[in-house]
Amino acid sequence: LHIDLVGSILLPALLFLVNAPFLFGWAKPVPVRMDRVIYRGGYFGAFAVSIAGVAYNFALAILTALLIYAFNGGILAGFFEYFSNPNFVALLVIYFFLQLLIYNVVLAVFNLIPIPPLDGSNVLAYLGLMFRNDFFARLFERVPPMVGMVVLMIILSTPLSSIISVPVQTIINLLL
Repeated sequence: LHIDLVGSILLPALLFLVNAPFLFGWAKPVPVRMDRVIYRGGYFGAFAVSIAGVAYNFALAILTALLIYAFNGGILAGFFEYFSNPNFVALLVIYFFLQLLIYNVVLAVFNLIPIPPLDGSNVLAYLGLMFRNDFFARLFERVPPMVGMVVLMIILSTPLSSIISVPVQTIINLLL
């Protein structure tokens, strides 16, 4: 299981109970033996592993945008005629897909921030190593994960949050 007691249960529950304007949490990372990945696939393989989660989030957001189109006047719009209250069911399905799209775009953009322990730091480090530049790899190796988390909390709780909100809104607008 990838459930982290603090990040998956306690912190989100605390934020929910205090009626915070956002929920935040994390899971245990998927264990990957990067030495084996690099041995078999080189730095490109390590780059691909590092960006896989972000790519999945973007792919799911694109699929969800297509489903929103299909159910909202597209090829599956007639699907709802078979229900007793088609407008309610249609709105519920579209709302679910819209939330799924938003969450996946937010996760993808958030995880691309190049601050350890987020995926963006590994992506940037292995991208640099692919081009024989170890600057980012050495830099991120020196940053403890807790320092990265503090920096992220500062970003999320100040006007610097536009680092995330502007690209998220732009991507959502493009998809819809």
